[in-house]
Order: sequence, then structure tokens, then C-alpha cells
Amino acid sequence: MKKFTLDDMPQMSDKVAIVTGANSGLGFYTALGLASADCKVILACRNEHKAKIAIDDIKSRIPDAKLDFIALDLASLESVAGFIKAWQVRKEQKLDILINNAGVMNLPNRTLTKNGFEMQFGTNHLGHFALTIQLLPFLKQAKAPRLIVMSSMAAYYGKIKLDNLNSEKSYSPMKAYSQSKLANLIFALTLAKKEPWLTSLAVHPGIAYTDIQRYNKGIFGIIMRSIPKIVGQSVEDGALPSLYTASSKAVVSGKFYGPEGKGPMSLPNKGSAIEVAIPKHALDDKTAKSLWKLSAKLTNISI
Repeated sequence: MKKFTLDDMPQMSDKVAIVTGANSGLGFYTALGLASADCKVILACRNEHKAKIAIDDIKSRIPDAKLDFIALDLASLESVAGFIKAWQVRKEQKLDILINNAGVMNLPNRTLTKNGFEMQFGTNHLGHFALTIQLLPFLKQAKAPRLIVMSSMAAYYGKIKLDNLNSEKSYSPMKAYSQSKLANLIFALTLAKKEPWLTSLAVHPGIAYTDIQRYNKGIFGIIMRSIPKIVGQSVEDGALPSLYTASSKAVVSGKFYGPEGKGPMSLPNKGSAIEVAIPKHALDDKTAKSLWKLSAKLTNISI
């Protein structure tokens, strides 16, 4: 099939999008792609200095890009609340596209967020859960709102440990990451059911080396840095599933999208953005309901 490229992006001059973690990696190229389609993009980032560097970079390529910055630290529920307050005072509150892209991966030691959650689960899932639920009223103001949740190939072998969500009992960097990415996928699928007015989608970038993998050390780190060059794809191409789902009329709510490859866990995993198989364990209703309930309780946010 023809590979989706930036040339296939429709004009989005009437759209407003938020991209979390937009100052680098996949988030940067997602923001750049949206800006190239004349979409107004809000870079939701923890570091204002890095966000401004990203904005300057995008404007050097697209001088008339419509960009803005709002501070957001997903490891802090207070920062999430501050982001919502900042959005509420904006003249334009309508939100067309929310792309939950930011994340952390494979922290070598169990680290806690400001609210006492394991950092990967707290940042990748709980922070985005709190952000998304509080932005639903603004998404609902748009004609055809979309939520894009960045999951990972790791979701295919992740497990939701309801009695160890925050890794209090035991901690494994990759298991904690995989659990958070599976939680991202389940969250997108659950919202698709709960809110039929919202096109809620999950994506994964295939194998694309980005700064999120900086904690991968030793032989594993060497492999992860080498694989994208051999069987993976560039960071720019890794952002294409996000851009495809943010703009294409062909996507269907409640689905999972990623590079074509030869299958969800086959190599090489690169190519055109297409619908990919959802792992069976992500479709378990009991797990999804329990995860939702616990996420709402931990963040003190629910709908």
C-alpha cells in the first residue's frame, strides 16, 4: 500500500491540537507535521526553555506556524491542574485534537512522581488520564474531536498488575514500562466505548530510536540504538502513525494503529501507518473496568 507521508496531510487551518512532550523526539515531529498542515499546535512540555527551542526550530522551517506553549509536567497532578486552568482562561477553548505523546521509559531504579506514583505508570498513564478527562469538555466543543494515545509495541507483552500498579512489591524497568503502555492502550479503547462522540485511538511508532530510550544501558542499550538503523525507521517516520490518526478520515475509533511491518511483533516494523492487531489482553473488560476505577481513585478524577 502507498505509504502515508506529510504530503497526504489535509489542510487543518481550522484545527487546534495539543501535543504532550512536543519539544523532542516523536512529539517534536508530530508538532512539526501538524504545523505543516496549518494546524494550531500547543506544545505541552515540562521544560519551557526546551519548548521554546522547539518552537524556534519549527518556525525556522515553517515561518507562519501557529504555535504556543503551556507548561505541563505529567509527573505532577498539580501541574496537570495548572495546565487545565491555563486552558480555561484562553480565548479559544475548543480543542480538536489531543495527542498524548509524552513518556518515560526503563528508569533503572524505582522512582516516584510528586504524588507518590511509580514514575513510568504515573507519567505515561495516570498523568495523561487526569489530563484527558479534564479536557473532555473542550474536546466536546469541536465538530470531530480526536484523542491519540501513544502506546508501544511493549503493550503486546505488558501485564496490568492491579495489586502492584506502582511497583511497590517488585520493580522491573521494562515490566513497569510495558504495563504503562498497555494501560495507555486500554485507556484509549475504554474512552472509545464510554464517549462515542470522541474518536479515541491508540498508536505505536514501531521501532524508532528517540531520547526516551536514554536509560537503556549496556548491551540492551546498544541493541536498541542499533535496531532502528537496521530494521526500524527514523524518528520522523515514527511520528507518522500519530499524524495519520490525527488527520485521516479512514481511521475508526477504538482501533490501534502503527507501522505496517510484518505484524505487531515482527521485524522489520516500519512502513505505512495502518490498523494493527490489538493484543487480546487489552480487550479484557474486567481489567479495563478495574484499571479505570483505580486510575480515577488515584488521580481523584472521574467521569
